[in-house]
Amino acid sequence: MKHEANGYPLAGFCERLKEARTKAGLSQKELGDKVNIARRTISYYETGYKLPTFTIISKIAAVLKVSLDWLAYGKEK
Repeated sequence: MKHEANGYPLAGFCERLKEARTKAGLSQKELGDKVNIARRTISYYETGYKLPTFTIISKIAAVLKVSLDWLAYGKEK
């Protein structure tokens, strides 16, 4: 079940994550290795199958050099 379909508070997160990862030139495995999670988990986040914790979103934002606000909510401060 894709979480975004049910008013998931991080609507658009999946697309922003994939966009930022590809712009950074990282594979799902490379990103997963950098934040210490499995490639499959990154895939689940990008498809909306699983929801990341705030801690994981923060780590991903730091690795991808994007703001947490943009990655999580699509907004800049």
